[in-house]
Amino acid sequence: MILGGSQLQLDAIKKSISMGNKTIVCDMDPDAIGFNEKGAIKEVISTLDKESVLTAAKKHNIDGIITVASDQPINTVAYVGEALGLNAISIDSAKMATNKFLMREQLSKTISAIPEYYFCTSFEEFKKSVQALLNKYGKCIVKPVDSSGSRGVELVDRTNSNNLQNIYNYVKNESRTGAFIIEEFMEGNEISVETFSENGKVNFIQITDKITTGPPHFVEMGHIQPANLTTDDISKIKSLVIDALKALNINFGPSHTEIMMTKNGPKIIEIGARLGGDYITSDLVPLSTGVDLTKAVIDGALDREVDLTVKKQDASAVLFFKSKKGIINNIVGISILEKISEVHSFKFYYKNGDYVTDTTSSSSRLGHVIFKGKSYDEMLELMNRIRNLIKIDIKE
Repeated sequence: MILGGSQLQLDAIKKSISMGNKTIVCDMDPDAIGFNEKGAIKEVISTLDKESVLTAAKKHNIDGIITVASDQPINTVAYVGEALGLNAISIDSAKMATNKFLMREQLSKTISAIPEYYFCTSFEEFKKSVQALLNKYGKCIVKPVDSSGSRGVELVDRTNSNNLQNIYNYVKNESRTGAFIIEEFMEGNEISVETFSENGKVNFIQITDKITTGPPHFVEMGHIQPANLTTDDISKIKSLVIDALKALNINFGPSHTEIMMTKNGPKIIEIGARLGGDYITSDLVPLSTGVDLTKAVIDGALDREVDLTVKKQDASAVLFFKSKKGIINNIVGISILEKISEVHSFKFYYKNGDYVTDTTSSSSRLGHVIFKGKSYDEMLELMNRIRNLIKIDIKE
């Protein structure tokens, strides 16, 4: 059973079907793209409705349950997994992995390499916490405790600190619980680490460089594998990830750990007990390492042998396109992409005449291009070349 039938889960749905598995797909959207795959068994259920998913799981007598590239359904995976005795993350670990505050609280017991943080549920707490961090660091980041994809993330500094009520309202609206954390703004380069754990052993597959829009929302606009790191950096990162996964008791399955490389070394941003999204594990990891992590997650959930053998050491990247509020008039350069040998695939999510919004989260980007090569520098050069090649005309 796969929780989620959107574009994010499509690779896993296709993979499971191609492996010959009876594949049940759960999504609350009856028109979810994943339901269109031949062989997908449709269950129109919210992935957050634990009891309904469990009922469907029993009806189909499932042997495994997963979700990919989505955080909150991890709680449902854990709940169904425990109820049916399946290979899955524990309920406690799932709660910590999907709530930024609980995660920080648990990590802080054994790990110092995390940002200073405060938990808030009211405007008064929010103001007090923001002021404390502004006085100490000059900047802070506000996040809902239960969101992903940069939704509700906002930088607060002295340029907008007189607008706290609007910032509070914006962040609160993106939280299911109305709770959020305010934390120290960490300066540095952001990376992510893709791992798969078996019986507590952490297998490191790949490390990815991230490129974001920067303040105020830090939306991810590109990823390059492998990250541009020294041997010493990699050693410190691996040690930190092992300690963090141990602290959260994530001893089985995939994890996607986001880290900031600060002047004082790597620090944990957050950890997802899942495969990374943004085509990181569905496309970039296979292109750069030859490891099929999506298949590994499915095999692991079904208690089959998992193949994590790194078969090559190449490079890969994905570039996303930023939007601004208005109507798309024209997209120039798409035909040229088809002639670039390094381009693996591309997709634009809108067409001429469509209304689009400003890019404030990953869901408001315009499209992407995935490409491959042999080195980090080649990927960076291609990223800049493609960024200049594609011209998106938006009428405000």
